[in-house]
Order: sequence, then C-alpha cells, then structure tokens
Amino acid sequence: MSLPAVNIVSPLSRVGKTHIWQSGEWKEANHLPRHRVGKVLTARSVKGLTLIDCRKDSSMGPSKTKKQDLSYFHVGEISPAPENNLIYDRFSPGTDKDDRDLLISIAQTGVRDPLHITCDRVIVSGHRRHAAARLLRLGRVPAIVHQEYCWAEMSRDERLIVLADYNNQRDKSFTEKVRENLITIDTDDAYHALVIDRKQRRQVVESNIKMRSRVKRKKITTTDFLKAVQKVLQTERAYWPLTVRRVHYLLLNNPPLRHDRKDGRYSNNQSHYKALTDLLIRARLARLVPMEAIIDETRPMNIVRTHQNPADFIRQETEDYLKYYNRDLLRGQQNHIEVLCEKDGLGRHITEVASEYCITTTVGRGFASATPRWEMARRYWNSKKANLVLLILSDFDPEGEVIAETFPRSMRDDFNINNIVPVKVAISAVDVEQYNLPSDMDAKTTSSNYRRFAEAHGTKVAELDAAPIDLLQRKLREAIEGSLDMDAFRVEQEQERKDAAEIRAMKKAIVEFIGKKDIG
Repeated sequence: MSLPAVNIVSPLSRVGKTHIWQSGEWKEANHLPRHRVGKVLTARSVKGLTLIDCRKDSSMGPSKTKKQDLSYFHVGEISPAPENNLIYDRFSPGTDKDDRDLLISIAQTGVRDPLHITCDRVIVSGHRRHAAARLLRLGRVPAIVHQEYCWAEMSRDERLIVLADYNNQRDKSFTEKVRENLITIDTDDAYHALVIDRKQRRQVVESNIKMRSRVKRKKITTTDFLKAVQKVLQTERAYWPLTVRRVHYLLLNNPPLRHDRKDGRYSNNQSHYKALTDLLIRARLARLVPMEAIIDETRPMNIVRTHQNPADFIRQETEDYLKYYNRDLLRGQQNHIEVLCEKDGLGRHITEVASEYCITTTVGRGFASATPRWEMARRYWNSKKANLVLLILSDFDPEGEVIAETFPRSMRDDFNINNIVPVKVAISAVDVEQYNLPSDMDAKTTSSNYRRFAEAHGTKVAELDAAPIDLLQRKLREAIEGSLDMDAFRVEQEQERKDAAEIRAMKKAIVEFIGKKDIG
C-alpha cells in the first residue's frame, strides 16, 4: 500500500469509519495500515474529521532551498494575530468546504504559499494555512518576514489595518468583507455623510401657551349631507384615501341637500366646497368618517425617472442604497417632541434643525387640517413616551396666536392626549421687542380673533417670515435641547456615528458582491 508521507485528512469520515488516501482517492480503511518502513500510523479526530498520521519525517515544508526573502519556521514558533478573529472567521474544516479543501490540499502537498509574518513572528497573512499545518502536525512552514512591522509595538487599530491590507486579495465571506471594510472606513466621514444625506432628504418642559378649558364640539346637524358623503366614501372604498376635491365632484353626480331644513342642493361653488371641507374635518374628528379615508389636498408631481441603460440604473440604485438612516436618537427620553411651523416657506429651514434630533416637523399654511393632527397623534402613541412636547413657530398676530392655542387643544380634546406641553418658540411680543423685529403692520380688524389679540398685545403684528432664519433656528435648537436629557441624547448620537460606519461597510461589501460589470 503506497501512502504519501504527509498527514492525511478524510472529509468523508463518519462515526466508526476511517478513510485513507490511496492511489489518488479516498478509500475506506477497515484497519490502520503500516508504512513500508514499519512505522505505526496514528489516527485522531479533529473538528469532526479523522486524521491519519503517516509522516515519514517531521519536516513537512516545501523544498529546503531558500529564496532570498524566504525562511522556514517551526509551526510553534509562529503566533496567530489575536485580532485576526475580529475580522475573519475561524478556520473550520469540519463545517466550511473551502477550509476543508485547503486542509486536504496541504495534507497532500504541504504549505506551498509562504505565510507573511512580522519581525516578532506574528502572522499577518496565512492564518488558515497555519491552522491547517497545526492540525496536520507539520514540522516547518515557509514564511516571509516583514522587518518593518513589529506586532508588539503596534496599536490595535494599526494591527487591524495591516491584517486587512495583507488579506485584501483573499476570497472572503460577506460578513468578513463587512468587518474588513469597517477597518478602513472613517467613522467621522461616514457620520458626516449621513448627516448631509439626512438634510438633503428632508426633561421638564414648561408650556408658555394657556389653553382654554375643554369645549365639546357641536353635533353635526346636516345629516343628509353627512350621509351622502359617507355613501360616496364607501362606494370609493377601494381608492382611499380620496381628496376633498374628488369627494366634491362625486357629490355633484347626485347632489344632496346642503341643509336638512332648507331647500337647496349641493352645487359647484366655493361656498359649498368650503362647507364640505369643514364637514369632513368635523366628521373625521368625531370618528364618523375614518381618518384614512381622506388625504389633504396637494398638487404633487409624478416624476418618472428614466435611465440610459442597465448600467446607469444599477449605478443609481447602488448610490441610493442604504443611504438614509436615522437612529432613534430620542430612545430613552421622557418626552416625544414634535415641531409645528405655520409658514411653509420656512419649512426647509426649520426641518433642517429638527432633523438633527430626528424630530418630525409639520409644516402648514395657517390652520392645519385633521390629517396632520391625526398623524402627529399616531407618532406620539407609537413612541410610548410620557409627554408630547409641541414646539410651535407661528406669526405674532391674531391667527398665529390662535393657532398656537387651538392646535394643542385639538390634540388634547379630539385625540385624548392629556400630557401635552405646547411651547411657542417664536415669535412672541418679547421677540419683537428684544430682536427689534419689523412690526409696523396693524392686525386685521376683520379677524374674528382681533379683539382678544388687541386686548392682550395691542394692534401691531409681526410675521414669522420677518425674523432672521438664524434666530429662528437658534431658538428652536434651544427649545429642543431644553426638552431633552442631553446626556442620554449624546450617547445615542455617538452610537449613530458607529452605526454610520457599519452601514457604509455593509454597503461597500454588497456593492462588491454585486460586482462592477459593464452591463451597458
């Protein structure tokens, strides 16, 4: 029986079965053979595989003829880098096919490719070969010594970078690629990119707004009108949410009575359209019409994005992939914070600040409809936090002051949110005086809120748009941080920096996995 003078490993071994290498193939052995010189072979189990030791001598390396930069070391004289396991998977020939194939190859031919080691004999490349050599009880292995590196004198980060650099060309698993990418990715740079992407996408807090006592909403008396609206909505159930405009035109197909006790049916005019809008708000708040049945009217653009070819499409998709990440920076906070801005023209600047804290901004034109209030209530309920802190930016005029008072009152009365703390951030009478804001306009005497405003503040008003952007942003930032446990917030913020690096590493590994092919 002719056996190679190396350690033999069988990947076919089962309980009670032993295989040996004979005539170029694995064969089941019923007994342990003897070498022709009479040496008794030994067998042992390593990680689920059976090793048959039929070495002729203890030196299992390649030819002893040395190249200029090549040396031979006993396996025990070389140490694996402890940090290697932080990046790369452990050598597992019992479960990993590639590791098993490597073990078999080294069993047959020895270690052909030299290891790369530091001057103090720590491996920077070749951990799998070294592990295989130890399992096979080889004597010596070839290695190239890099005198420029001394493991004992390197920092942890330097060691990881060297390991990643020397194993750059090796085939790796997806998780290994992610861990390897994490070594080379700058955390600060990744976090900065995350913040930029976020901008492009767009614990005791005292209220400074006095809300009036609860007022029960008046019952809807236009029953025919309401029933007609409910019928239209039910008929169009498959197409929810509908716009008010859509409901308006559907009603015109079979116009209902506008009033139960007056003649006159619903018609196509501004007055009746406004009456429908008011009815839908009241009906939704009274739970007579589902909130999700109506969507606020906007004029969105449906932009169809086209591509020049498949390569252009893949490039765009990979650039946007895993791009917008928001860690819940308010995790563990007592307060759920929302920002309400009356002016849509300032929305971008207000959202820019709020997004730094992962806080949602609701931007409206004057009095907000039912949908923004309902969505805000749902976010608060889902947060499971104790309090809803509502930071408000509105005009200093009769309507602006009423918005700051009626919006939180609606949240309390219509959605049963009792732990609401409304705070008017800007602008107030104090702001007008302290920052010398333009206030030469008079309040509109036609406003239903004129008298109350004039009695409290006089007749001069100031608009939110008149305040400098940096002032509004600074006041909002101060209000937000005054509502937060900033120590807890900074802990989450620091973790988000690490998250950003991990996501970038994963994205890089995925893109490499897909492959940069010229598909066009």
